[in-house]
Amino acid sequence: MSKIIEKHEAFVFDCDGVLWCGNAIVPGAERTLQLLQRLGKKLIFVTNTSTKTRAQYVAKVEKLGITLQLDQMYTAAYAAALRLKEYPNIKRVFAVGTSGLFEELENAGYEVIRGDSVPPLTCEDDFRKMQAPVVQAVVCGFDYGVSFTKISFASLCLQKNPGCVFIGTSRDTFDQLEDRRIPGMTGLCSLSIST
Repeated sequence: MSKIIEKHEAFVFDCDGVLWCGNAIVPGAERTLQLLQRLGKKLIFVTNTSTKTRAQYVAKVEKLGITLQLDQMYTAAYAAALRLKEYPNIKRVFAVGTSGLFEELENAGYEVIRGDSVPPLTCEDDFRKMQAPVVQAVVCGFDYGVSFTKISFASLCLQKNPGCVFIGTSRDTFDQLEDRRIPGMTGLCSLSIST
C-alpha cells in the first residue's frame, strides 16, 4: 500500500458505496483520506449521483475530517452542466430531477424549466394540448417524484425543438441504498425520454 501512495500524487475516490453507504462511513475510509491529505496528496471525489450539489457533497466529505475545495468534487449534475458548455447556443434547459441538479444547472448560468412545474396529464387530450417551450436541451437526473407527465413533457421538448440536446446523468438501473436496491430512475427515465 505504501508503494502505491508514494508512486502517485493524486487519488480519485468514488463516494457512494466506496467512502460511505447511505449515511454510514465505510470502515477505514476516514483514516485513509486523512493520511493521504497529511501526505499532501491531491484528492478528487466523484459520484454519479445528481440529487445533491457539489457544495452538499463537500459538506458530507468534511464530516469525514477532510477539508476540500469545490473544484475537488465532481457530481453527475455538475458533469451535465459541464457537458452543456460544449454547446454554446444552449441557454434554456428542461430538467427532470431534484434541486441538486437544478441548482448546478442554474449555477452554470442556464435558465431551467423544472420538471415539477409541468401540469399533470390526466388523458391523451392533455398531451395533445401540451405546448413544448423553446429549450435547447433536456437533462434527466434522478427524480424521486418522476412521473408520466415529466417523461412525456421531456420527450415533447425533444420532438418539438430541432437540435435539442439530451443528457442523462446516469444509466444505472438501480442504486444501492445500504441493505437494499432502489430502482435507478435516471436510467429508466433516460431510456423512456431518449427513444
